[in-house]
Amino acid sequence: SAMKLLPFLLIVIAHTTSFAGMIFQFDNQTTAIGIALDNQTSGTFGVGGIQMTATASTGVFNTTAGNFGINQQASNDDTDGFDFTEGGGSGVAEGLTIKFDQNVLLENFDVSSFNAGNDQISLKVGASNVATVTGTGTTSLGNFALTANTDLLISTTGGIYGNGWSLDFIEVSAAPVPEPSSMLLAGGLTLLLIGHRRRKV
Repeated sequence: SAMKLLPFLLIVIAHTTSFAGMIFQFDNQTTAIGIALDNQTSGTFGVGGIQMTATASTGVFNTTAGNFGINQQASNDDTDGFDFTEGGGSGVAEGLTIKFDQNVLLENFDVSSFNAGNDQISLKVGASNVATVTGTGTTSLGNFALTANTDLLISTTGGIYGNGWSLDFIEVSAAPVPEPSSMLLAGGLTLLLIGHRRRKV
């Protein structure tokens, strides 16, 4: 009967193809991204078929043996970290914008050299807050769905100048997509269900 087909239809619709997490590593001079972004304002890189573009909010990116940050060439700057403000509070908070060439799920965000109790990082998409980071290590981003070519703004929203944090990596996965065969089968079963109901009426 039509009702017996319904659970199977729901299973087919839910069946998707997903992908393992891809790690974009920034934090030292042995990673391709860290090397290429050093002393640059932006760059585009691919990992596992996903293209990411990173752009500095101010200054230029700076990669050292163990850290990745921004060199703003201002007084009191932590040259290989992301500071809150420069010059005793008169400058610009450091951060970066990241976007991807396809729909992705934001999984994890990892930082080091974090000044606990002072530093604070916000990750936002437009007005939506994805996460607030308040400590060293990995922060889950809860598989936040980021659409293609949409800016993820990573900004330093608290802390002290001259003592910044380092971006180690961000992990994402391609957003699951329905398999074509499943979509066709689901469409056929939907038509069958509609036709069966019409005959009963």
